[in-house]
Amino acid sequence: MKDNANIINGQILAMDTNIKNVIGKIGKKIVEEAKRVVPVRTGSLRDSITSTQTKDGVIIEANTDYAEYIEDGTDKMSAQPFMEVAIDATEYKADEMIDDAIIKGFNG
Repeated sequence: MKDNANIINGQILAMDTNIKNVIGKIGKKIVEEAKRVVPVRTGSLRDSITSTQTKDGVIIEANTDYAEYIEDGTDKMSAQPFMEVAIDATEYKADEMIDDAIIKGFNG
């Protein structure tokens, strides 16, 4: 019984590690896609898009004063979403990557 518990604990730890690695990769894929679709005038907005992995997940941000206005629009300017588009475009692949990480955790 103790051996089974050790095996299960090992599988859970492997799965957790695999999922954390995959989350970082998903963040990078979202950044790549956001940089591909973001409107570019000077390149500052595109260059400011980054991902940072944390212990709880991944933070993806565009670090300019005006990123929010481009993404959501204003009363004088139509929205030109790039983050939402990037997330939507990578959603299916992200699901596959997470599924694979879980399976690898169980299979060792």
